[in-house]
Amino acid sequence: NTDGLNSDSTCKSCSAPSTVLLPELKENQIKTLPANLPAEKGEFKWHGDINACHVEMHNESSSEQFAYIESLNSMGEKKIQTLKLLPSEKWRMIASKSHINEDSVKVYFDPAVKLHFFEVLDRAHFPTTEFNTKETAVEPGTERTK
Repeated sequence: NTDGLNSDSTCKSCSAPSTVLLPELKENQIKTLPANLPAEKGEFKWHGDINACHVEMHNESSSEQFAYIESLNSMGEKKIQTLKLLPSEKWRMIASKSHINEDSVKVYFDPAVKLHFFEVLDRAHFPTTEFNTKETAVEPGTERTK
């Protein structure tokens, strides 16, 4: 819940900056993927009752890295969010199916970034199952890691 934050991610009570990144900020959204897209791609396919997942990234390098998160918005339009990861930064977000035609969430990232998807049965519950994120899309019930 981000009710206590202003649109610039500062606290409504004291105006202190927050580490919470509000995904709908316009400066974090782009219309098309860049030509110099990072080398790695992870994809989590929605399946059965699974319509949400946690996306976790860790920049293991000593330089900043960028990730691009592609999905559909509630109107069925492609949405691409950019994320700048500082050196050694860890970041986690929840992604959920926003439109009936949406089949997955895709993340493009540099090899220095470790990506993990955790499926969530209900957005109110913490994820318990991690999915492998290597080059190919994760199909339901396959490539689970321990």
